[in-house]
Amino acid sequence: MSKPEESFISVKNFEKFQHYKERCPPWIKIHRSIFEDYEFESLQDSSKLHLVLIWVLASQCDNKIRADPQWIKRKIGVKGPVDIQVLVDKGFLLMEGGCVQDASKMHTNADSEAEAYKPTETYKSTEAEKVAMEAIEYLNSVCGKKYTPVKDNLKPLLARQKDGYGLDDFKKVVVNMASHWKGCSKMNRMLRPSTLFQGNPKFEGYLNSAPMEEEPPKTQAGENLKTIKRWREKYGDRGVSNRSKHAVNDRPADDGEGAVGGLVPTVVPEVETW
Repeated sequence: MSKPEESFISVKNFEKFQHYKERCPPWIKIHRSIFEDYEFESLQDSSKLHLVLIWVLASQCDNKIRADPQWIKRKIGVKGPVDIQVLVDKGFLLMEGGCVQDASKMHTNADSEAEAYKPTETYKSTEAEKVAMEAIEYLNSVCGKKYTPVKDNLKPLLARQKDGYGLDDFKKVVVNMASHWKGCSKMNRMLRPSTLFQGNPKFEGYLNSAPMEEEPPKTQAGENLKTIKRWREKYGDRGVSNRSKHAVNDRPADDGEGAVGGLVPTVVPEVETW
């Protein structure tokens, strides 16, 4: 009994688009016109990935690939089933040395493998990860940032939770350091998860740092109140009849415009008791 003819698949028009002269080139071309191909657009994401990897494999096999889904799966390094039939049906791959029955067998094998392959349960965030994500959202809202809950941003927050810190601690660190760094062009970039939530002693220092109080805007009334406070500290609570004289003698040097920072001390009314 003669051995059945081995089947192969090849990439359609592969030679037309790959102009290398030697076999096993270090790279292949992928033309951007693929985005305008309706058949490619209609493929499942997994099939798109398999097709691109098969293109690379074809460059290593002189565009003559064994029609063996298991072999192809191992060569391109994927875990799920490789549905060759859909790529043949869409016209991306061509059957050679075999018949439609061979392609059907490949499809059946892929289907049986797909049935046996069950994806893992949808990942659910742990409580620690939820706390970390909430801390990142709080950082973004307070500091005007756009950090995402990716692994590198979550990692320091998860580590600090293992040290015994919680969401309230993370929020306090954000508020404390934002008050110091947010208005500084040089330090504003340090308002990031990797810096704020790094290991001790840095994190502990940020946590115990007092937030910087914002200085109220200067106003004429505010400056007058400061002057009154200075007079009370110097002369006590009792009014002094020659207070105006002291005000003139005690005020700083004139700035050339008849007032210091817009302040004219003599506008304070004369009263005998504060």
